[in-house]
Amino acid sequence: MGAAISSRIFVFATLSIATVLASAVILFSEIPSTTFHTDECGWISSAYYYTDLAFAGDFDRAKWDKDELSTFGSLNPHVGEWLIGIPLKADPETRSQTFFALYHYGVSFQKNIDERRIPSQKILRRARSASAFFGVLCCFLVFAIGYSAFDAWIGSIAVTLLLASALFRTSATQALTDVFYSFFLLCGCLVLVLFSKTQDRKFTFVFAAICGVLAGLACSVKITGLAVAGGVSRP
Repeated sequence: MGAAISSRIFVFATLSIATVLASAVILFSEIPSTTFHTDECGWISSAYYYTDLAFAGDFDRAKWDKDELSTFGSLNPHVGEWLIGIPLKADPETRSQTFFALYHYGVSFQKNIDERRIPSQKILRRARSASAFFGVLCCFLVFAIGYSAFDAWIGSIAVTLLLASALFRTSATQALTDVFYSFFLLCGCLVLVLFSKTQDRKFTFVFAAICGVLAGLACSVKITGLAVAGGVSRP
């Protein structure tokens, strides 16, 4: 029994490391070539702005309702912006820089560059790196869910199909908040799978509490997270 458990742990650890390394190589190598999305301007602008406010401890309501940021500043909570902004503020090369501009759809892309409405390559790559990091974590979670629910083969096939998806690779290498949202929802899914396999009912409230926290975090990236996570129940 003990040998079987040790073998299962070894297989899981080995394949998890392989998953993380493979997904990191694939995603981080695609950062420079990923197509630019105009929304990246808004998310990077709001990331700098709301991270600066949080670091300064400034919670003046008028400042948090920033009209100039349009829907990037008021439609959703700000965890997504912080997850982009913290790496930007932590990197010495981008810490002293800033970017605050929205893409102007009424003019050409080159005109937006001339008007400095496009972030510099250093800022763009650092912001995209945050997404890629969470993209790697999403790959691990998909593998872990497949492994926990079925076996190593299903986990490996699931993460292979995920990495084969051009849509996933693009969303995980752009400075957008979609991959953070997916990360918290996948965390909740893994917790539910693990909960369904436990026979010890005393952990029910622990699992429920963890799911509640993860649902809150998903909602703090995109408000739809509450409906998606809250609508999932154990069969």
